[in-house]
This record gives sequence, structure tokens and C-alpha cells, in this order.
Amino acid sequence: MFPDGEGLYLQMTPRGSASWVVVYRRAGKRRKMGLGAVRLVTLVEARAKREAARKMLRFEGRDPLAHRAGGRRKQASALTFREAAPVHHRYRSQAQRPQKPPRVAHDLARGAA
Repeated sequence: MFPDGEGLYLQMTPRGSASWVVVYRRAGKRRKMGLGAVRLVTLVEARAKREAARKMLRFEGRDPLAHRAGGRRKQASALTFREAAPVHHRYRSQAQRPQKPPRVAHDLARGAA
């Protein structure tokens, strides 16, 4: 890990991928929170995220990792599978299938018209 300062590090893997992490202590334990891949998060954005995490720790007394996990749980529990499946099915069945052309020739042959 390569330090940028004030708890922000660039983490490199043996395979060459790089990501930003914030290292901090909470209740005597060392915590490491990922901020995103270098290709997606700029240094300026990583520093801003680090500052937000530090403010949350220092001024609000909250753990940034626990706060982020709580937000993800809320998003995940917004809909149950039973509620989401019919909505998804309706969307996919309408969006993917083009409207069938009318069966004029077949209907005329049957004498429906």
C-alpha cells in the first residue's frame, strides 16, 4: 500500500489492479474501507471520500463502514423477490418482444373478416 496522507492509501494487487482505501481506527481496531478502483475514482474524489469518512468518525461518532453497510441493507430490502419478480417479468415481456403483426391472411382465410 502506498500512502497519500491522512489515512488514504493506494492499494496495489500482485495482478496490477489498483484501488483507493481509507485506513482508520475504531474502538481500538484497525479498519480498512475501500473507496473504489483507480480507473473509476480519481485522486480528488478519493480525498473527498476520505474527508467525509473522517468527519463522520470525528464529528458524528459513527463508523463509516457500518454506515455504508446500513445503506446497502436498506437498498437491498427495498423490495422482496416476491414483489420484484412480477414487475420485472412485466417489464421484460413488454420491452423485449416486438408487437406481432396482425394475422390478416390467416384471419381472411378463416372468414373472420
